[in-house]
Amino acid sequence: MNKVLVLGSTGMLGQAIVNRAKELNFTVKGVARKNTDYSLDVKNDKNLENVIKRYGPNIVINAIAIVNLSMCEENPGLAYIINSRLASVLSCFSRKYNFKFVHISTDHYYSNAGRKKHKESLPLKIMNEYARTKYIAEVFARNNPSALILRTNIVGHRWGYGPLTFSEWAIYAIRNHKPLVLFDDIYTSPIHVNSFSKEMFNLIKEGVTGTLNLASSEVSSKKEFIEGLAKKIDVNLDWTTTGSGKNREPIHANSMGLDVSKAEKILNYKLPTLDETLSCLVQENIFR
Repeated sequence: MNKVLVLGSTGMLGQAIVNRAKELNFTVKGVARKNTDYSLDVKNDKNLENVIKRYGPNIVINAIAIVNLSMCEENPGLAYIINSRLASVLSCFSRKYNFKFVHISTDHYYSNAGRKKHKESLPLKIMNEYARTKYIAEVFARNNPSALILRTNIVGHRWGYGPLTFSEWAIYAIRNHKPLVLFDDIYTSPIHVNSFSKEMFNLIKEGVTGTLNLASSEVSSKKEFIEGLAKKIDVNLDWTTTGSGKNREPIHANSMGLDVSKAEKILNYKLPTLDETLSCLVQENIFR
């Protein structure tokens, strides 16, 4: 039976990965700072190595990252240690202890291309410390030729662990008529964390290695995302305004659509649409 170790198991994605692993009848353990199977500081290589030696995982999934762009700008050293160096340590451990290393990356690499779908092979545009540290992590992970690196844009719920996710905030703002500016010039390919986790394990089963986009099959603006979400929960957005999100500080990427045709060819089916992603969000919010 496969033994899975999930780093960042209390985060939005980490929770979904743990749940999916259990559905697949894998033995799964989590690593986080607290409230999980192994509570530790991942900056301590020795403690992390001891967990790996003691548990003996076949698959290690790194879902830990500092995703707050301002925090990365203000603490570039810490961002490097968490977002970059950890991937290097895990890449080395994966060779030493013979486990499959899966690294979760980002889509924050592209700008000023509108609704374009970006293939994995396209040149990147590094605009901030977050993107820089995440790309360095990809380079470190690729030192292990058997590693799987997944670029994505995930949405979902964290259920009380830390600040609200974008989706949790959006649903709260829509339902409570909070001030909303709908960005019509910021593009992504959002996929629900549950869908992402399902497809990730399917790709692992197929023995996929290298860098791969795993996201929605459609590119949508932030405005389209909010409008679609509001429609799902039957709220009229007549109090909102439309505007640009390109002048935010720190500098954000603005054209983050991902071409998932490579993943779809491997899986032999289409990945979720925006509408399917929004349906998952609303159902999850209602039934939890």
